[in-house]
Amino acid sequence: MAETTETTLTSSSPMLSSKRRRGGLLFAGLLLTGLSLISYFAWQQITGSQQRLQQQIDALAHQLVTLQTDVQAMLSEDIPDEQMQEDIETQLKTFSAQQRRLETDLTTLANRVQQPPPRTEDWILTETVYLLTLADYRLRFAKDFNTALAALLEAEHNLQSLPQTTLLTTVKNQLTPTISKVREATQLNLTKLAAQLAHYATTVDQLSLLSGTHSAATKTKTTPAVAKTVTTMDKTWQNLVATVWQQLQQLVVIRYNTQADAGLLSTQQQHFIVESLRFKLELARYFLLHRDSQNFNLSLQTIADWLHAYYDQQPPTVKAWQQQLTDWQQLNLTPPVPNLSPIIDTLQQLLSSTSTHSPMDTPITQ
Repeated sequence: MAETTETTLTSSSPMLSSKRRRGGLLFAGLLLTGLSLISYFAWQQITGSQQRLQQQIDALAHQLVTLQTDVQAMLSEDIPDEQMQEDIETQLKTFSAQQRRLETDLTTLANRVQQPPPRTEDWILTETVYLLTLADYRLRFAKDFNTALAALLEAEHNLQSLPQTTLLTTVKNQLTPTISKVREATQLNLTKLAAQLAHYATTVDQLSLLSGTHSAATKTKTTPAVAKTVTTMDKTWQNLVATVWQQLQQLVVIRYNTQADAGLLSTQQQHFIVESLRFKLELARYFLLHRDSQNFNLSLQTIADWLHAYYDQQPPTVKAWQQQLTDWQQLNLTPPVPNLSPIIDTLQQLLSSTSTHSPMDTPITQ
């Protein structure tokens, strides 16, 4: 029995050995196949890389040839080396100056970041000075009372928000009457007046032009009577004739025209008169909006003269125009401008004495 078992084990050993050899060969074949594939892909990648490198080398070689050509062209030109060197030195100096300026700006910004923020009172005073300066400019040069009033009211509000001191109270007392004067100047509604002038300009063609002679005062001239009125029936025939002659003379009236004769106007003349009056109204509106009192009054007077010379004075519309023009000539477009310089100087002195530093004391170079 023992011999049989041994024989069986001995006979099975060659079969296991052959299976192992076949498995090893198969694994070796797969390994060789994988290595071949990897080598093939690696060879392709290396080949692609070599091609790309060769392309880059060719491109660089082409650029080198181009650069050599440019250098030879530059050397062939009649440009002295000293001139080229001077140009290069000039550019270097410019770049150095810009670099130093940028470094200075950077240092300035760094210093500002490191500084403590300014006090709230300083900012309010600075804004108040700016508002008053703006109001003074609008009053003196632009005659813009509405903008000046808004700036003054905002400045007054800023002063009220600050801790009250004797100096600030004095400044507020000086600012209050100034605001009142400017507010009075804004009561004149220039926009409404300009709209009325524009409406007049659109209704010019509705006015009645003169079509004949001006209406003139008449004067009657009669001859003195040559006989008395017949009072009794016993007068002679001579007295009767004299009475008839007197009655005939009273029927004749001699009139004297004291004004120039306008005559009949042609269509072109009528159009010229209408358009000229419209232009004069627009010109008056321009002077009104710019608060030019002198030219505004001259324009109104010219319009009144034009109406009197070429338009019928009997319609109510023309009479209303004449009255309106007279009223407008009484307007004061340029009231006295208050002086804000003392208030501004006082606040600037207060700001310089109380501020640790001004918000804009270090300007950045441009």
